[in-house]
Amino acid sequence: MSSGHTFAAAACALVLAAIAGQALAGQAASDPSPQVPPMSGGDQMLPPKYLSVPAFKSCLSTQSQGSYQSWCLPRRKPGQCPAESWASLKALKGGDALPKCGRVAVQPR
Repeated sequence: MSSGHTFAAAACALVLAAIAGQALAGQAASDPSPQVPPMSGGDQMLPPKYLSVPAFKSCLSTQSQGSYQSWCLPRRKPGQCPAESWASLKALKGGDALPKCGRVAVQPR
């Protein structure tokens, strides 16, 4: 192999080693599983906050949105809805807020 080829092979090996080192950075030697990078991109990639409210299904209704049904917040608290859950759902703001139910809302069973 000529010195030009040897240099290119060595450079490729260094690049691959650097890439492998970056991929394994922060990974414990005893943990052979790949590391999952942290999520980024703001709250657009996170689950909706209402999903973490206890008994949210008993507090919400659904309404037709064309070809699908979506959750909506009724005007009044349903009887089976815990007061604390109702307050949490009503307190959601901005992109986390649930839409208010229209006239065609269906109460949960």
